[in-house]
Amino acid sequence: MMFRHSKNQSSTSNAFENEFALEVLKSARLRVTILIGVLISAQVILAGLTALSFEQFQRTFHGNFKGFLFTFAVFTGSAVACLIMERAAISYLISKRGRGFRFLHYLSAFIETSLPTARMIVSALSLTVKET
Repeated sequence: MMFRHSKNQSSTSNAFENEFALEVLKSARLRVTILIGVLISAQVILAGLTALSFEQFQRTFHGNFKGFLFTFAVFTGSAVACLIMERAAISYLISKRGRGFRFLHYLSAFIETSLPTARMIVSALSLTVKET
C-alpha cells in the first residue's frame, strides 16, 4: 500500500525544519555571547587580582607571572576575536533566515575545546620551577 504525501504536509515539514534551524542558530548566538562575556569577565577578574596581589602571584609562578599574563591575554584575545567573528556569522545567517554551515559548527567546537586546553598547558608550564 502506497501513501501519498500531500503538498500541505511537505510544506509544513519544510516550515518546521526552517524554524528549527533558525532557533538552533539563535541558541548558538546566545551561547557565543555568553562565552564572550565569560572570557572578558575572566580577563577583568585576573587584572583586578593582579592589581591587588602581584607579588603573591609572582612567587606562585616562580617569577614567570608576567609571561603568564601575556599568554593569557593572547589566548583570551584570540578566543574573543574568534567568538566575535562566529557571532557575526551567526547573526548574518539569522538575518538572512539561512541554515548554519556544518563547517561552522565543527570550527566552533574545535576552537572552544582547543583554547582552554592550550591555556591549561601554558599555565602548567608557567607554574613549573625552572632550573638555574
